[in-house]
Amino acid sequence: MKHLFILVLTLLLAACASQYRYNPLQNIGIGPYHASIGQNLYRVHFKTLGSNKETTRLQALKHAKYLTSNQNLDWFIVLKEQVITEQLESLEANEVLRITCNENECHQSTYSNPHFKQQFTASDKPVTTEVIVVIRMGRGIQPAVKKSYSAY
Repeated sequence: MKHLFILVLTLLLAACASQYRYNPLQNIGIGPYHASIGQNLYRVHFKTLGSNKETTRLQALKHAKYLTSNQNLDWFIVLKEQVITEQLESLEANEVLRITCNENECHQSTYSNPHFKQQFTASDKPVTTEVIVVIRMGRGIQPAVKKSYSAY
């Protein structure tokens, strides 16, 4: 019985450890990430495999809404928004083309990332889209501005 319990526990831990999560430091993975940058001020990231910017943006806003409600606050305002698209340019050199767009302009650069291709299957197009929003959260009456969202 003891060995069976240890085996089940080991399998559960292995299953949890194998989940592929977003790691902003290595710039790989998918999903949400957020960081506090001040009182009621957060930078929220959401990264997806593929090139659908609008779906990724909606997921970032959904995570911002979740984060705001977890702080027991009523609304948030998007102060800044950025979209980053990356695609593998050279498989041999691990070259990644990165296009960063703010509200007014886009910048293009390349960098080497040997981990980038590991997040795709052979049939996937090696492209990621990441939306980063900087939000300020608040309580009470929601401001009547264009980029203001309710947490409920």
